[in-house]
Amino acid sequence: FLAMARGLGRSAWGSFFVPFPWWGWTALYLAGLALLAWPSRRRAAGWVLLGAAVVAFWSWPAGPAVRDTRGVALLDVGEASCQAVLWPDGCFLIDAGTSGIEGPGSGITVIEPFLARAGVKGLTGIVLTHWDRDHCGAAEDLIQDLPVGFLAYPASDPPEPDLPRRIAAIASSRHVPLIPLARGEELITSGPPLAVLGPGEPCDLPDENDRSLVARLTFGPTAVLATGDLERRGEQNILAAGLPLRAYAMISPHHGSATSSTQAWLDAVAPKVVFISVGRANRFGHPSPAVLARYASLPARVYRTDRDGALLLKLTEGRPMVYRYRDGDWSYRLFRRLSP
Repeated sequence: FLAMARGLGRSAWGSFFVPFPWWGWTALYLAGLALLAWPSRRRAAGWVLLGAAVVAFWSWPAGPAVRDTRGVALLDVGEASCQAVLWPDGCFLIDAGTSGIEGPGSGITVIEPFLARAGVKGLTGIVLTHWDRDHCGAAEDLIQDLPVGFLAYPASDPPEPDLPRRIAAIASSRHVPLIPLARGEELITSGPPLAVLGPGEPCDLPDENDRSLVARLTFGPTAVLATGDLERRGEQNILAAGLPLRAYAMISPHHGSATSSTQAWLDAVAPKVVFISVGRANRFGHPSPAVLARYASLPARVYRTDRDGALLLKLTEGRPMVYRYRDGDWSYRLFRRLSP
């Protein structure tokens, strides 16, 4: 039964998202439910109100448009990673991870609802830093449910094991181009350019984490560094290449693991903002107290999804601003509010 429901949900008409409804439609719906509990002569009115509310929900605009937003949203996907790179006419993801092993993954429960809320009906592309489930596991659902322009991954790690092979097969069946990326290449879209800093090709680092794709995203003078699950040896490899690393914001390598964020790396990046994508009370002990101590020595603000919820770095004409979901106002700063 669940397989049948999931299969039907893949069709264009099998599932849909609605925006946060106007309070009037909700009141109409509740009034209809209340009238159904009254004597039979009032039940007809209840059904009419319920029907009107359902029609209103169905026909209401599919989602508020992005209001000239330029920035990066760090989604709260638990002990996983997903960043949405937003600009007025497009969006691509850096990683599409899920932390769940059974049941609906974050693609369905977090990422797709976020995109619907943003009015994003298709992705310019998905850039995977590596093939661990917590960085790529939601890509299956996203590629099947949404138009996706490309799927990029580190050239040093072609999609060979079971999960990567399955994701690549789904992408190919949907005619989504597969793009291997290596050091020195730049991914050009209609949005901010993405410069690939590592890994090199060929890459002899034995640990897949150290072969994570590391990329520097630039919005004019403001740079954001995406690091995947990079660890100490991978950091040393990129530092030795002498590439520009300085960035206003850095996604913490490997969820703040003790095996990453060496002092030499932090000195080279010199971030003003550090984002840590981490699950609440996770079994790995992320972020490491030693890493947090190194971050505390920087002139940088540190934000964590386990405490702050989803995070938005919004890049305006002036100073970049960070909004936390748990502050309760970031979605209204990011999106145009609908009025009845």
